Amino acid sequence: PLDPPPPLGERQALEAARERYRALAERGGFPALPFDGQIGEGARGAAVTALRARLAAEGYEAGLSDSAVFDAELAEALGQFQERHGLE
Repeated sequence: PLDPPPPLGERQALEAARERYRALAERGGFPALPFDGQIGEGARGAAVTALRARLAAEGYEAGLSDSAVFDAELAEALGQFQERHGLE
């Protein structure tokens, strides 16, 4: 048997997210992050800037958009993303 549909508010949010991701996919999706290892607080560079932009595009408060320094705000945003998606 099929599960019942989600409540109206949740269904509208899911439909809006689906449309947002469909439009993103039509534009080529998210660019790959220039990442080749672990980064953490204090790291600097293009990978940090790209990570910050990606999290901001997903709606996370990732701090200064042009900062190439992995700071506490970026760490918090990344932690929220990981928690939301069941990542460690």
